[in-house]
Amino acid sequence: MLIYGIGAAQNADKVGEVIDINGIDTTELKYLNDEHGEKMRDMIGGIKRYKKIFSDRDCESTWQKKCWQVAKVPFLYFEGEILDDSEHEDAKAAKSLLRFVNAHPELPLRIGGSVEGAVAQRGGEENSPGHKQLLKTVAKGISLTVKPCNPLCQVFIAQDLMKSEPPAIMPEKYRKALACNQLTPSFKEIKIDTLKYQLESLYKSVIGLYGQFTDLPCRECGHTDRFFKSTNTWPNHCEKCGGKFSMKDIYKAVSK
Repeated sequence: MLIYGIGAAQNADKVGEVIDINGIDTTELKYLNDEHGEKMRDMIGGIKRYKKIFSDRDCESTWQKKCWQVAKVPFLYFEGEILDDSEHEDAKAAKSLLRFVNAHPELPLRIGGSVEGAVAQRGGEENSPGHKQLLKTVAKGISLTVKPCNPLCQVFIAQDLMKSEPPAIMPEKYRKALACNQLTPSFKEIKIDTLKYQLESLYKSVIGLYGQFTDLPCRECGHTDRFFKSTNTWPNHCEKCGGKFSMKDIYKAVSK
């Protein structure tokens, strides 16, 4: 699976830090990771290409332009490929979770990017105003996470740009009738049936969105976190032992 997105953006993140895009050393930027994991199984793919983008004039492709529309500030663009899922269970889970998120835009769950590496130089000493200015950094990888520190760092499936869905909804009996050159149904009939279909779909969506809890068990200590599917508070660490939840754990919880 080919993905693309924003690995870092030059705006204040959730902890108030601002990374200088021009100051990022990308010579070692090579891998994709699962939820900032540190084990071999957590490496789920590689970076194919990247580019520092400072304005819309730097965008050379549709993907880059889409990312600029999200960021509107200088950012580190990347394209990567997730490993063959037949050989890597966590890579398979990452693909499944990305597809799940893409297919369920009504849920607040999102997959973001988070650059991994080190800070080489800050703009000031600790507790000073410049301490949260990351002037020089080293980027080694990008982690896929449900809790990106910077909400602008979104990740997309490249194949989504080639998909199109029919904008109109027409009940099956009318589509069959039209295909057989039978009498065209009246506008009133189509409108009533379509409205009923939309109301039923809306009802199912509301029940599913607000009526479901899900459990997320920790494979380290066995503790289970329970939460609403309709919130944007999916945990990526166990609240008891601090152990990391993987993409596989999160996908199993939200898709059951």
